[in-house]
Amino acid sequence: MYADSHAVEEKKARKRRTHRKSRQGCRNCKLRRVKCDEHIPICKNCTSFGVFCNYGSEIPDLQISTNGASSIKTSRGGFFATDEVCSEVSGPPIRLIASGVPQSSLKEFHVGTSQLPTNIALSIVTTDPAFPFDSQCFERLRRFQLRTMSSIGPAKICRIYQNEMLRLAYENLYLMHLVQTATLIHDRYLSLTPTNQTCIEIYHLSQAVSLFNQKLSTPLQAYDCDAVWTAASLLGIIAFSLIEESGPEEAWPLKTSSASDLEWVRIGEGKNAILDIVNPSRPGSVLHSLMKDCDFTGYPRTIPGEIYLPPTFDKLYDLEGSENNPYYTSLRSLAPLLHMECVQSNFHRFYSFIAHVNTDLKELLHWKDPRAMLLLAYWYALMCNSQWWVSRRARIECQSISLYLVRYCAKDAAIQELVEFPKMRCGLVFD
Repeated sequence: MYADSHAVEEKKARKRRTHRKSRQGCRNCKLRRVKCDEHIPICKNCTSFGVFCNYGSEIPDLQISTNGASSIKTSRGGFFATDEVCSEVSGPPIRLIASGVPQSSLKEFHVGTSQLPTNIALSIVTTDPAFPFDSQCFERLRRFQLRTMSSIGPAKICRIYQNEMLRLAYENLYLMHLVQTATLIHDRYLSLTPTNQTCIEIYHLSQAVSLFNQKLSTPLQAYDCDAVWTAASLLGIIAFSLIEESGPEEAWPLKTSSASDLEWVRIGEGKNAILDIVNPSRPGSVLHSLMKDCDFTGYPRTIPGEIYLPPTFDKLYDLEGSENNPYYTSLRSLAPLLHMECVQSNFHRFYSFIAHVNTDLKELLHWKDPRAMLLLAYWYALMCNSQWWVSRRARIECQSISLYLVRYCAKDAAIQELVEFPKMRCGLVFD
């Protein structure tokens, strides 16, 4: 009798307190099943998690934001930064466990070859033991190594990354999540019926952004630098590839403006800031040979000397007064590309255009300045048939810009003449 009454009293003591339910919370919090503070326009959870808050329908679920709480501003306006200098500290933060396979076997495994072990169950011991590194994750690693990695950029660059990427991913959880995300996006691209982001893709991307922001909010150690640079590069690729719009009318600049517009440009700026901090060309970096042997340092710092552009460009962009011209730097970067065809071996030269989109031009793009948008449309036009992760956004947003300029700048003869090139290259007209 006493035991029964004691059980009843204990049950009453354990009864949960009632909480006010969040009925007006953002979709991200509902998707993550966390309580939203309902602060408008941006809730605290989304800020700390590193994603855009989405009370309305104009922002996709769990979209990467460069305005998280762990972001640190720099004098150049970049969102990746730290005031700490890398110190000589060694030791990887995680280790591998392979069920049923001697550790010596794993040490002999060379990630740059196609001889990936197929019958082992891998798990990762980290501060987050719940990471679901199952057989499907391992198969995605295989696809990344044998397929996705070689499709990202020039062969020489890919070979170097192939030899180091998986090792760095095994040692850094945020990079492992990014590798999983990139492979899932590539899977969608290659499918017969491409779809929007899947739940598992959203999961890996959100975890990657959160963990990466945490890493950048702490002093970087020497052993962090290669992984941080590799993650920044992969995050830039992922951000550029993520475009859910199916046609030009739904895409920037024709669509209603939102905080996520041109987010890939801001992430590129963050990558520039990281490049200055981690210096992957330094002696001792596993990427040293990449930076030494290739004319590719993330973004080339030099700009071609002479500009050879059609006369209409001179008139429209007033190239005579170049010193304070916000378009000049980007035009100097674009000019030599107009006489080349983008292929895998020179892809990095075309992609480096992003580095020359300076702060003034970014501001003009934000306000949908016709000349700034035309300049971007020309670059998009050159990229429409390039790498898989670039071509879809380039084509759709090139079409959207071209239609915008035709509709809203009809009386500007120079713009109407120059817009014919991007219209043709992106498929709006055919010769």
